[in-house]
Amino acid sequence: MINKIKLSHTVKPEPHTLCRKEKNCYLLVNRKNGAVLVVNDLGIDIWNHISEKITVEELVKKLMKKYHVRFELSLKETLKFIEELLRNEFVHLEDRVP
Repeated sequence: MINKIKLSHTVKPEPHTLCRKEKNCYLLVNRKNGAVLVVNDLGIDIWNHISEKITVEELVKKLMKKYHVRFELSLKETLKFIEELLRNEFVHLEDRVP
Protein backbone atom coordinates (compact mmCIF):
# COMPACT_ATOMS: atom_id res chain seq x y z
CA MET A 1 0.00 0.00 0.00
CA ILE A 2 1.25 3.47 -0.88
CA ASN A 3 1.76 5.91 1.96
CA LYS A 4 -0.23 9.11 1.81
CA ILE A 5 1.94 11.65 0.03
CA LYS A 6 2.22 14.91 1.94
CA LEU A 7 3.22 18.26 0.49
CA SER A 8 6.01 18.36 3.07
CA HIS A 9 7.55 15.06 1.89
CA THR A 10 10.64 14.89 -0.23
CA VAL A 11 10.77 12.14 -2.85
CA LYS A 12 14.09 10.32 -3.07
CA PRO A 13 15.22 8.08 -5.93
CA GLU A 14 16.13 4.52 -4.99
CA PRO A 15 19.80 3.72 -5.71
CA HIS A 16 18.80 0.77 -7.90
CA THR A 17 16.91 3.03 -10.36
CA LEU A 18 18.40 3.95 -13.71
CA CYS A 19 17.20 6.64 -16.11
CA ARG A 20 17.92 6.09 -19.78
CA LYS A 21 17.19 8.38 -22.72
CA GLU A 22 15.73 6.76 -25.84
CA LYS A 23 14.82 8.39 -29.16
CA ASN A 24 11.41 9.80 -28.18
CA CYS A 25 11.18 9.13 -24.47
CA TYR A 26 12.99 8.21 -21.30
CA LEU A 27 12.98 4.89 -19.52
CA LEU A 28 13.19 4.38 -15.78
CA VAL A 29 14.50 0.94 -14.93
CA ASN A 30 14.35 -0.67 -11.51
CA ARG A 31 17.32 -3.05 -11.44
CA LYS A 32 16.02 -4.67 -8.26
CA ASN A 33 12.55 -5.79 -9.42
CA GLY A 34 12.79 -5.41 -13.20
CA ALA A 35 10.09 -2.73 -13.48
CA VAL A 36 10.37 -0.41 -16.48
CA LEU A 37 8.47 2.84 -16.88
CA VAL A 38 8.27 4.86 -20.09
CA VAL A 39 8.44 8.54 -19.16
CA ASN A 40 7.39 11.59 -21.18
CA ASP A 41 8.86 15.10 -20.92
CA LEU A 42 6.73 16.05 -17.90
CA GLY A 43 7.69 12.84 -16.13
CA ILE A 44 11.39 13.39 -16.75
CA ASP A 45 11.02 16.98 -15.51
CA ILE A 46 9.59 15.61 -12.27
CA TRP A 47 12.30 12.93 -12.10
CA ASN A 48 15.07 15.50 -12.54
CA HIS A 49 13.64 17.72 -9.78
CA ILE A 50 13.39 14.81 -7.36
CA SER A 51 17.17 14.81 -6.94
CA GLU A 52 17.13 18.48 -5.85
CA LYS A 53 15.98 17.74 -2.29
CA ILE A 54 12.81 19.80 -2.64
CA THR A 55 9.44 19.10 -1.11
CA VAL A 56 6.47 17.88 -3.08
CA GLU A 57 4.93 21.32 -2.63
CA GLU A 58 8.01 23.08 -4.04
CA LEU A 59 8.04 20.65 -6.96
CA VAL A 60 4.36 21.26 -7.71
CA LYS A 61 4.92 25.04 -7.65
CA LYS A 62 7.93 24.82 -10.00
CA LEU A 63 5.97 22.73 -12.49
CA MET A 64 2.95 25.00 -12.16
CA LYS A 65 5.05 28.00 -13.17
CA LYS A 66 6.89 26.21 -15.96
CA TYR A 67 3.77 24.76 -17.59
CA HIS A 68 1.47 27.70 -16.77
CA VAL A 69 -1.21 25.64 -15.04
CA ARG A 70 -3.13 26.04 -11.82
CA PHE A 71 -1.81 24.60 -8.59
CA GLU A 72 -4.58 21.98 -8.42
CA LEU A 73 -3.76 20.54 -11.86
CA SER A 74 -0.03 20.55 -11.20
CA LEU A 75 -0.64 18.82 -7.85
CA LYS A 76 -2.93 16.19 -9.39
CA GLU A 77 -0.51 15.26 -12.19
CA THR A 78 2.57 15.35 -9.95
CA LEU A 79 0.96 13.11 -7.32
CA LYS A 80 -0.22 10.68 -9.97
CA PHE A 81 3.34 10.31 -11.28
CA ILE A 82 4.87 10.03 -7.79
CA GLU A 83 2.33 7.31 -6.92
CA GLU A 84 3.40 5.37 -10.01
CA LEU A 85 7.05 5.75 -9.01
CA LEU A 86 6.26 4.52 -5.50
CA ARG A 87 4.23 1.55 -6.78
CA ASN A 88 7.19 0.40 -8.87
CA GLU A 89 9.74 1.12 -6.12
CA PHE A 90 11.66 3.73 -8.11
CA VAL A 91 11.49 6.19 -5.18
CA HIS A 92 10.70 6.46 -1.49
CA LEU A 93 9.27 9.28 0.65
CA GLU A 94 11.09 11.10 3.40
CA ASP A 95 9.91 13.69 5.87
CA ARG A 96 11.63 16.97 5.23
CA VAL A 97 14.39 17.67 7.70
CA PRO A 98 14.53 21.38 8.68
